[in-house]
This record gives sequence, structure tokens and C-alpha cells, in this order.
Amino acid sequence: MTNDLGIFISNDRPVVSSRDIARVFEKEHKLVMRAIRDLDCSPEFNRCNFVPVEYRDAKGEMHPEYLITRDGFTFTVTAAAQNVDISPFVQLRAF
Repeated sequence: MTNDLGIFISNDRPVVSSRDIARVFEKEHKLVMRAIRDLDCSPEFNRCNFVPVEYRDAKGEMHPEYLITRDGFTFTVTAAAQNVDISPFVQLRAF
């Protein structure tokens, strides 16, 4: 597992993409996307912490992903599994 989350700033907030979360935790992106869609959180929390966007793949096709805040990341990882190593999360605390 790599610790490089690919954190960047979007709208003045540090975020990480759902693709990077999938890469770091060695999961399929479609499973991370499903886990985020299935989270049991309020619509307001969802709106503030999971921004739906699209990215262009190597073939030029557009696909969905989420930009996720620190709070959204914490909620996602906690909900996904209680025994997951969240040490990459430390990078988000630096912002």
C-alpha cells in the first residue's frame, strides 16, 4: 500500500479523489464509488464532503469520481472497515 493520497486543493479545501483512495487502499474504484453512494449520512454532509466530478481516462472517455474532503474521507474509511490502516489520513491533517 502506498501512502501517497494525491491530496490537492479544490475550492480552497484539501481533497482527495475517490480514484486515489481506491489506489491507496488497493480496491476497485467502482467499489469505492458504491461505498460512497451507500454511506448512511445526511444529504447536507454528503453535499459538503463528496463532490461528484468526472475525469477523462486514457481512451478519452469520461467517468465519474468524487472529490472527498478530510471529513468525508474519515467517514468513508470508518464506515468501510474498522480494521483498515488509515495512516495515509495523516497527510490530510497537514492541511
